[in-house]
Amino acid sequence: MQNNDIDTLFIKYNEALKILKEKFNKFSTDNLGDENPISHIKTRIKTKKSIKNKLKDKFNLDYTATNIENSLNDIAGVRIVCPFLSDINKIIDFVNNDPDITVIGFKNYIDNPKSNGYTGYHLIVSVPVLIDGKTEQVKAEIQIRTMAIDAILSLEHKLRYKSNVEFTEENNEKITSIINFCNLIDAYMDNFIQEKRLNMITPQTPTEKNKTLNLNNFLKKYRIALKKVESIINNIKNNYIDNDLINPIEHIKGRIKPTNSIISKLKSKNIDITIENIEKNITDIGAIKIVCSFLSDVEELISILNNRTDILVLERQDYITNPKDCGYSSYHFVVAVPLEVDGVVTFAKIEIQVRTIIMDFWANLEHILCYKKDTDYETKEQLKRIANALKLIELEIDELAKTILTNSPTNTKRKIKEKSN
Repeated sequence: MQNNDIDTLFIKYNEALKILKEKFNKFSTDNLGDENPISHIKTRIKTKKSIKNKLKDKFNLDYTATNIENSLNDIAGVRIVCPFLSDINKIIDFVNNDPDITVIGFKNYIDNPKSNGYTGYHLIVSVPVLIDGKTEQVKAEIQIRTMAIDAILSLEHKLRYKSNVEFTEENNEKITSIINFCNLIDAYMDNFIQEKRLNMITPQTPTEKNKTLNLNNFLKKYRIALKKVESIINNIKNNYIDNDLINPIEHIKGRIKPTNSIISKLKSKNIDITIENIEKNITDIGAIKIVCSFLSDVEELISILNNRTDILVLERQDYITNPKDCGYSSYHFVVAVPLEVDGVVTFAKIEIQVRTIIMDFWANLEHILCYKKDTDYETKEQLKRIANALKLIELEIDELAKTILTNSPTNTKRKIKEKSN
């Protein structure tokens, strides 16, 4: 009976997460544009092992449904990641004003940061969930933080909890100094964006239409190729997980270039809009972004991709060794993906971008401030300064990762596996 109670409890927590995620997704969709306060949303249900440990270590309680429900508020968790510090207040206001969400408690780590410098805003809430014809209030935790803090804490989590290595005092101090530095960047960029948002105007470009050119059938092979590359990357990721190794890939994201962007790109180059010209002149119709934890992970993944036999590397652009003038850093491949479409053997070019969490943070920041805008000189210079500051953080945290992961049991296992191969 107890197992059934716990299973029912997990169903309730999953339903609560679903409700909250739908609400935040709608809020984000309703605020699309330059001032969207949500960069991305993450959700999770605490593992049974983690719940058991917390009940025992913190409360000296047994693993029962009653103890879980009465003692733990963070079984269901939602993390809202915002571009800028002031965006956090918009999320807090949304939560406080939603009639379905009841705020039970909160912790303001923005005005009162944790000892390690962490800034964010945590809310314990309850939402009504319908189970077996009855409505019950189910608790969840909402964490709201900036992209900069989320990037660093994701790296810290991997170093602290997935390496199975105890942090030294020196390591703790380095993490604290990096978090504090990110807080300075957050404050600096928030003041900057507040001024810019008063003057920023996004030009409204009409959607390009061309009645004589139907790209749907043409793009079919790029969709198939993109799925194939996503499958390859997921297999690489799963290979680490299956062998109990530290996975270097944080997340991947694929996209097919919209038709109006394809047409606009050719027009900007004064090239006639034909299928032949599209295929010849645009190499990123299908693109996939791979975000890794550390610089050394990027290097490892580049090596793996270079040695694949199921894709052919056509071009490489190393914007990590040689960043773009604007400060952009990433490693780009253009690969040919062999495939069969409607019985015909062909290939499609896919662009693969490999970058770190920190590089991805800057790229997202630059996209918000510059994409499809007449960006002024001051904004560009500010972004360059941020890029240079982030490079210092990148190098420092990569050195820390090498120090910690060298002593990790999973890293030792990886070395043994490589040696045996």
